Amino acid sequence: MSYLSTSDLRKLAEYGLSCVVDLRSESERNYGPDKLPEGTKHVLASVYPLEHSLLEDVGIAKYSALSKNGLGFAEETYVKMLVDPHAREAYGKMFQALVENDEEGKSLAFHCVAGKDRTGIGAFLFLGLLGVKRQTVLEDFMLTNLAFSEKTAKEQNAIVQNAQGDELAERLNSYLGVRKEHFLILEKTVEILSGSVRDFCFEYLNVSKDDYEKMRLNYLE
Repeated sequence: MSYLSTSDLRKLAEYGLSCVVDLRSESERNYGPDKLPEGTKHVLASVYPLEHSLLEDVGIAKYSALSKNGLGFAEETYVKMLVDPHAREAYGKMFQALVENDEEGKSLAFHCVAGKDRTGIGAFLFLGLLGVKRQTVLEDFMLTNLAFSEKTAKEQNAIVQNAQGDELAERLNSYLGVRKEHFLILEKTVEILSGSVRDFCFEYLNVSKDDYEKMRLNYLE
């Protein structure tokens, strides 16, 4: 959002953007400050730096379950972005902003730098909490890769229209960006730790049942 033009800002204001949750680190924000419509609330919710080792965060039993088939660097980083105290505080702020965004006609955006890892995890948590179908969440997660593709808009649309769910994920795996394996380790982590995304948000992100009901009302009805 640091590259927005005057025209872009006007369109966002007309769209009703009232809050932006910034998941970037302080150095990233300083390098590319957000440009926001006048009056837009700017919530600073830096996911980085990650403070603890994964073993410290989840304990030996759950660490063993998570790493049973091996964890690559990217997969372990995704898990740490779910369970590290600093990251959990950031996503907790994101959810609080989502709860408070209850005025009709007003919208909220959350973002990082590339819009794939930190933002992708935020979307995974938010959509999962609201009960969006798993296949739909996976498709949304993988669509990020089209932004990293050199294909034309027409070619990109054809990919999306001609494949769904796991098939779409496999096609989009060929691009730089996120991989289906990243999504799967997020699923595995919340299942091992809490059983579901909703219970993970309750247990680890300080989302209350009242918050949950407010978000269901705001975003689903």
